[in-house]
Amino acid sequence: EERYKQIVEDSGDIIFSLDTEARMVYMNARGLETLGLTHGEVYLRPCREFLADEASEKILEDMIGLIREGRSPSPFDLSIETSRGTRIYRTTLARIGEPPRIEFVCIARDISEEIEKSKRLQLLANIEHYSADAIIGLDTDRTIISWNHGATMMFGWSEDEAVGKPALLIIPDEEIAEADRMIEEVRRTGMVRDLEVPRKTKDGRIIDVLITITAMKDKVGRIYGFSAIIKDLT
Repeated sequence: EERYKQIVEDSGDIIFSLDTEARMVYMNARGLETLGLTHGEVYLRPCREFLADEASEKILEDMIGLIREGRSPSPFDLSIETSRGTRIYRTTLARIGEPPRIEFVCIARDISEEIEKSKRLQLLANIEHYSADAIIGLDTDRTIISWNHGATMMFGWSEDEAVGKPALLIIPDEEIAEADRMIEEVRRTGMVRDLEVPRKTKDGRIIDVLITITAMKDKVGRIYGFSAIIKDLT
């Protein structure tokens, strides 16, 4: 019992339990610290008082309903009012005890940063996809692995047509040697910026473009690909 108590109290997650009327009967140290309250200030208060919106209240009510029916709910997200403002918690719920002493135990992990990161990544993905510039991803063999809408508009090949093809797809024959030298410089320095070069389109036209190529590196500094941003100067 002491071991389990220590594990719960030292947990980085919020762990709390509710009675059958969804009132607080226990909260661990992390939860009390997060709310900026003492045990006496949360004891027997309705859980809904700590939730940030009606949607979270409804979700918790529905999850408790599933538990009462003998079903195990999947993890769900709740908005909780904390001393740092509203935070989003991924929550699991389980029933312990037998009548008349039944409690609902919740374990809540703060996923606010993950959600914000996901939103930023989605925003960047949208910017990349809908940019008027061509944004092309290459692997270390210079095979095209990503091709945005701007690349389709600039060069004429669709994403399905371009992905999996060599970068030579858009390089005029007489520019291949120069393109090789450019990549070697990127490998050496990490980037080449704003080089004016000719490139070819699907219908055979040669267009003048401004190209910036960046080496993509992993955490230990190994290059795993290249990102090219291309502006049409025609």
